[in-house]
Amino acid sequence: LATAHGIGDDRVTPCQELPDQKSVSRTYTLYRNTDNPTQIKATLRNLCEEVAWKLRQLNSLARCFGLSIRGEHLSDFQRTTVKNFVADGGEIYDISLSLFAKMHWSASVRFLGGWASLLNSRFQTPISIFPQDQKKDRVNIAMDSVNNKFGHLTLYPANMMQNSLVRPEPNGYLGDKKFQLTT
Repeated sequence: LATAHGIGDDRVTPCQELPDQKSVSRTYTLYRNTDNPTQIKATLRNLCEEVAWKLRQLNSLARCFGLSIRGEHLSDFQRTTVKNFVADGGEIYDISLSLFAKMHWSASVRFLGGWASLLNSRFQTPISIFPQDQKKDRVNIAMDSVNNKFGHLTLYPANMMQNSLVRPEPNGYLGDKKFQLTT
């Protein structure tokens, strides 16, 4: 209560002193319930692309991924940990689709959320020796370069065209404050 009245000796923490993020997430509430699988998958892909973009902006990779869904009086979430570190939207989307399949979701959807945790620095993770992985990294770097120059989602995967784009926005309560304040 004293802090609310401006009483106290707490100081403002500079961005550089904030702890590293432990996870990255993105949630979205649709304007109306839908059971259209094309719209659900396009929205999910959009959220996965944003999670991947945030990971790449933080120079991080993740191994644990989760999916949360809410709809007609139902709520469910699933998570999984994968062997390799990931920061590619397509791979995160494939993981999310497998989590969605495990849910056996049969109701309409109103809310979707995706997250990534078990983060590791891109600079402390071995580089893949497989050409297809190296190509994905080069494509992501090029896509991020264009999007940083001309605006987020200037370039995006074609399967996101089946739905209106979900633009990036800050997480509630500055959950990703270090990301927001340093990028």
